[in-house]
Amino acid sequence: MQALKDAHIFQGLGILLFSADWCGPCKSTKAILKPMLKDELKDIEYLEIDVDDDPVSAEKYKIRSIPTMILFDGDNILKVSNRLEEIFSVIKDKHLEVL
Repeated sequence: MQALKDAHIFQGLGILLFSADWCGPCKSTKAILKPMLKDELKDIEYLEIDVDDDPVSAEKYKIRSIPTMILFDGDNILKVSNRLEEIFSVIKDKHLEVL
C-alpha cells in the first residue's frame, strides 16, 4: 500500500484504523467496527492501514501500538484511541451536534 498523501483523507467523519494481519486485538476491533460501519454508521468513511505494509503512514501519525483508530472530521483529528468506546462516544456527540 502506498503511503497516505497530505491531501484530504476524508470529506466528513472518517475513521483511519492502523492494524496488522498478525494482530489479535486488531482482528477483534475490525470484527466489531466493520459491521457497525456497514449498518448503523453508514455515513462514516473508513480507511484501514496495515502498519507492516505502510510504515511511513504509521510514522506520520506517530502510531506506537495497534490497533489505533484516528477519528477525523475532514482534515481535523477529533480523537486518537485504541478503544472503540471512545471513538463511538465522539461520533455520538458529533452526530448530536448536527441534528
